[in-house]
Amino acid sequence: MNDFDDIPFASSNESNISSDSSFDEIPFSEEVVPQVTNNNILFLDDRIKDIPARNAKVSFKKTSIILPVIAFVFVSILGMYLFVNHSKADTANLIRIEENRKFGYIDNEGTIVARPKYISGTEFYKGYAIVRNTNNLYGVINGKGVIEVPFGNYYYIGLFGNRYVASRITNSGLKQALLDTDLDELTGFKYDSISYSKNGMYLFTRDETMGILNKEGKEIYSFKVDEVDDKNIDIEISEVDMDLPLSERYAKVKVNDSSTIINLSTGKEIYSYTLNDINVLNNNVFYIKTDNPDENSIYIVINDNQIKLKTTNYKRVRVDDYNSDMAIAVNDDSSISYVNLLTQKVLNENKNNDYYYGNGLLLEKSHDFNRNEDVYNIISAKKTLGTFKDYKPVNNIFYNDILNVELHKNKYNFIDKEGNLLNSNAYDETTDFNDFGYAIVVLDKSYGIIDKKGKDVVKMSYNYIDFLKSDLFKKIKDTYNKELFIYANNDGYYGFINNKNKIEIESKYQDLNFISDEYPFVIAKSQDKKVLVNLSTGKELKVKLDSDDIEIRNDYFVIDNNYYNYSGKLIYKVK
Repeated sequence: MNDFDDIPFASSNESNISSDSSFDEIPFSEEVVPQVTNNNILFLDDRIKDIPARNAKVSFKKTSIILPVIAFVFVSILGMYLFVNHSKADTANLIRIEENRKFGYIDNEGTIVARPKYISGTEFYKGYAIVRNTNNLYGVINGKGVIEVPFGNYYYIGLFGNRYVASRITNSGLKQALLDTDLDELTGFKYDSISYSKNGMYLFTRDETMGILNKEGKEIYSFKVDEVDDKNIDIEISEVDMDLPLSERYAKVKVNDSSTIINLSTGKEIYSYTLNDINVLNNNVFYIKTDNPDENSIYIVINDNQIKLKTTNYKRVRVDDYNSDMAIAVNDDSSISYVNLLTQKVLNENKNNDYYYGNGLLLEKSHDFNRNEDVYNIISAKKTLGTFKDYKPVNNIFYNDILNVELHKNKYNFIDKEGNLLNSNAYDETTDFNDFGYAIVVLDKSYGIIDKKGKDVVKMSYNYIDFLKSDLFKKIKDTYNKELFIYANNDGYYGFINNKNKIEIESKYQDLNFISDEYPFVIAKSQDKKVLVNLSTGKELKVKLDSDDIEIRNDYFVIDNNYYNYSGKLIYKVK
């Protein structure tokens, strides 16, 4: 069986479950388009999804304004008059096709909505697509194939993140603005440049001012420079392992040679400007290298708009769980200290005890010599949450607030962070809990799945159970409101079952090949024949599969230049 996550079982101390990160897809054009920066055209390849991917940077020196040709000015001004109030688009996302190097669009049933006449065209995003006509002018069409933004209204328009950046001729020359997904202006056309940065932030330059726009078009941070200065601004946002509001997100901003740390919601400076470069780690941890190689770097941990820890006592510092108020620090002798960010005190100071960290919790193991038994305390930054002594941890680490424990020889269960057993069962095998709150359990060679309350979501009555990869599981859950697992009966054939213990797809497949972590399709082998199965509907699609070379998109897929919708209907053949 191919492409499954290997699920380790608690028959040894090596039990772990790896987690995959979630994803976010923004469709971009498959063309080379001009991005205007201070009236100079910079060609960008829109096939690169994040532009720039992580560390957005705008850099240029002040230049004189050079206006485009008279003819184009006339067309642009005319477009501004024509485009005053645009109607809202039909939210349908059409499917892009190509004939003779021209682009057009069809609907999900294969009806041509816009014939192939554009020299370029993007995929649809929330009811709109950007196209260029044979005069090389940009326009936008809606889900009915109707021109929503007339050609020439914008000198350039492109989708970056989930906002549009457009440029237009103004009395001050060529300027840019930020538009929302309805094509409404979030800012005026007043910027010399707007550049997309990751996590929904945009860098701008305007005359002698540089700064940051949020996705609502609000200037959350600005910095003025002299006319003779270079205009270099760079932002690097600290990645977090959970969905946090912008009020708890922080980033390094570097203006020319100086760096600071700001709050992404308010733009408030959390750390003063320094000529030393600030390095960015995950979960709002930053550090500054010292010039002396014998000295430790300055580590900074930020939470709630405050510096919770600023120290040179450690070689390295990291935060694995943002909500834990606990930092993991490496000492000069390579030993580990767990630092309470609320008190700055070290939590594992008792050298007679053993400490294990995971999921934002510290497991402290001590020995009661009077009773000759091990005692385990479950510790957070605020208090001791619970204690247990009758069970042995399988790997000493909490996953999703649950600890895998051995009750007695070769019998397993779980305890929560208060030290309570999840249920009264004694399983033969167990996995750790995954990111979605499920664990696989085995009793008398029958597989099942339980949730974090210890309840069965899939009864222990199957010969085999496995998880989907995390990205695919999340996609199906978020888009189709289904939580699916792989199962097999005694005959060894595979199928799919949901978290309500209902079989979605009967176990009739010899093999499964997951061709994408983002879309609900699997190539299955049935009676030695390959078939394409739509996991969202549970149906086999009547398409010919001579190979596994399938290109899948949000609403359709392509096999050998033939376009099919998600029901398997042939809707377009490339001529």
